[in-house]
Amino acid sequence: MLISVIIPVYNVENYIKKGVESVLNQSYTNFELLLVNDGSKDNSPKICDDFASKDSRVKVLHKINGGASDARNQGILAAKGDYLMFLDSDDYWDDNNAIQKVVNRLTESKNVDILLFYWKQINLNTNRVEISNKKYQTEISKNATKTEVLKSLFDTGLFPSSAVITVVNRAFILQNELFFVKGIKAEDVDWTLNVFKQANKIDAINEDFYVVLLNREGSVTSTADVKSIESILFILDKWCPEFIAKNDPLSHLFLGHLSFHYSTCFVIYPNLSNDEKQLVKNRLIAYLYLFKYTHSKKAALVKYIISFLGIELGTKLLDILFRIRKKTR
Repeated sequence: MLISVIIPVYNVENYIKKGVESVLNQSYTNFELLLVNDGSKDNSPKICDDFASKDSRVKVLHKINGGASDARNQGILAAKGDYLMFLDSDDYWDDNNAIQKVVNRLTESKNVDILLFYWKQINLNTNRVEISNKKYQTEISKNATKTEVLKSLFDTGLFPSSAVITVVNRAFILQNELFFVKGIKAEDVDWTLNVFKQANKIDAINEDFYVVLLNREGSVTSTADVKSIESILFILDKWCPEFIAKNDPLSHLFLGHLSFHYSTCFVIYPNLSNDEKQLVKNRLIAYLYLFKYTHSKKAALVKYIISFLGIELGTKLLDILFRIRKKTR
């Protein structure tokens, strides 16, 4: 079984080596590593080319800057593997048997469209390692229907919002044209919804070998802005009408998932300029109904604060609470 690992690369000369080496050091060797240089202006392209010159499994694609979505899409189109894995260039895997564990489960389950694993997070401000105590109900994912698996993921709070903790069947991706939307910040949220909607067989393993670096300066997750809100609103505009129209229990769970991402808009909102607030305020208000579907403690907190204090005062309080949590996390 050939595994294709796709890493979009953009100005990460201080981080890329660790991520690449964590793949090259895998005990399972039947993989290809696609480094998609997305128009980097630092030393990242040379680092990528150096790796390729030393290991034939490494392939480098150089392209003009088009964003992470475009880079991943180019990687998908160039990949030859049976399954695809994604790694962000400032993250890494901390288990040399990671791919082997993935392949073992895929071989055992057979015909899997998407396999989930999990991650751990390292807070660069505090050096704390944060590992979730939640576990996938793997016996359910192995034997149950798609609806039962999805319900289990929502009930346990483990429905993913990121591509990096997924292993996806390449033929399934290409057949259904499941590419990342270019030009939005929350592309993973949209992509995972699309993939899970189309998938027939979903499985999971309780492994957390993926390491995310929190609070890295300059990372996308540390630069939330009006585009972040507009990206989430784009996703709500796209998916909410479909789930509302279906009006069944599973659609309600999807709406609850979207309400969590919607709630993050109110944390970002107080940091916008007055003009930016005017651009998004009415659109945010139009989706307040989403809170009735929420099954997230964070979204529920946002709901109650906004309900009692309104958007302007409520988001100021949320901003204070968020900053306190970020310092003590």
